[in-house]
Amino acid sequence: MVSPIFRKNLYVNAVDNMMQGETPINFFNVNTAKYPLARMVNYIKVALKAGDCMYVPAYFYIQSKTLNEYTSETIIVTE
Repeated sequence: MVSPIFRKNLYVNAVDNMMQGETPINFFNVNTAKYPLARMVNYIKVALKAGDCMYVPAYFYIQSKTLNEYTSETIIVTE
């Protein structure tokens, strides 16, 4: 999760073929050679367990991945 104050450092809208507001940076494996400004970003790591819920404030950037292959369901809802 990344605060919107780092929008410039995330290269949002810097790549032509991406959707509006999308970043080309993979938060789990940041390529700082290609995206040097990403070094200054404060990435907030969160680990959720079964039954947990996370509130993401407006305009924050998030990426998620499921680490447990036995997880039956992962849901992300955005508005």
